[in-house]
Amino acid sequence: MSQSLHLNSMQKTDTQIDRIDHRLLEIEKILQSDKRVLDAQKKLDAVNERLKSAKKDLGIIEDEVKSNKIKQETNEASLYGGKIHNPKELQDLQKDIEIRKKNLQQLEEKQLDAMIIIEEIENEIETSEKKLQQAQMDVLQQQASLAGEKDTLLKNKANFESEKKAISVSVAPENLVTYQKLRQQKKGIAVTCVEDNACASCGAVLRPEEVQLAKSPNQLYFCQSCGRILFIG
Repeated sequence: MSQSLHLNSMQKTDTQIDRIDHRLLEIEKILQSDKRVLDAQKKLDAVNERLKSAKKDLGIIEDEVKSNKIKQETNEASLYGGKIHNPKELQDLQKDIEIRKKNLQQLEEKQLDAMIIIEEIENEIETSEKKLQQAQMDVLQQQASLAGEKDTLLKNKANFESEKKAISVSVAPENLVTYQKLRQQKKGIAVTCVEDNACASCGAVLRPEEVQLAKSPNQLYFCQSCGRILFIG
């Protein structure tokens, strides 16, 4: 049986193996790093950072409220304590108390706004956490399906590799070397068919004498354009 026929059969088998390897690589990437989970986690982390910043802002406001209250209480104690008799000092204290009351009112409004923002962010975190959990559940379900597909692909690959091994027995060693080199050079396609007296890979038209050479059972004939082994079924 012709060498090109055996190599064409090997090419078909290798093409199947290549497809399986490509899909196995895709599955492995999905199993190792699912974009849905990564995106959901990224969003949750961003909301947590916002909460951290909002709590920091609230803490600063609360410190200012506390400081103003202490100062106001101190001023009121001095104003009504009877120890200060100078009218100017009493007037200044009264004025400072009034200013601090206004400041305190504004600060307390800001404090309330900050607390509302925190509550909204905490609700957003709860929603983001649920989305992350759902994404993780979806991935787990998909992984179970992908694991089954991976197992099937590995079994099919083993069958194709056994088939390739059986074919290789009928191919001359030097032709196997040529085939493997072409596989590396031609993106996995070393053998191509002749269709309508033309190379199926590059479309180059063969002369009648080239068609006859491609039919040789013992000698390999190569496309003069793309360099692949030609096979005529």
